[in-house]
Amino acid sequence: MKNIVVIGVPRTEGLIRSFAENYLYKLFNLSDALLISLPEGLCKDLVSRSLSEEAYDPMISLRYLNASLERIWRPVLQMIMRFGRESFLWSGGLYCYLKDDFIKTLEERA
Repeated sequence: MKNIVVIGVPRTEGLIRSFAENYLYKLFNLSDALLISLPEGLCKDLVSRSLSEEAYDPMISLRYLNASLERIWRPVLQMIMRFGRESFLWSGGLYCYLKDDFIKTLEERA
């Protein structure tokens, strides 16, 4: 049986930072698949950028998230880039399951 982890991240900066620093990498190493509530395109862009060994650039994330969400999610986004660089160590997968326009649609409805 596959070990699949769906990650629901709190929406406060301190808790997300704590989660990213203390738990996310462990989950990455212990699971066959991680599902995280971020836009698909964002995760693809972060991983492809990490494979070319580029540093995290907030401008990539701002195509998908507003400035506040980018700041809050930054520790997780940076960790996703780390996963991309170390993907050869991992046989599982990282899946971001939101549509690319989900955040913008959510903001429009608010």
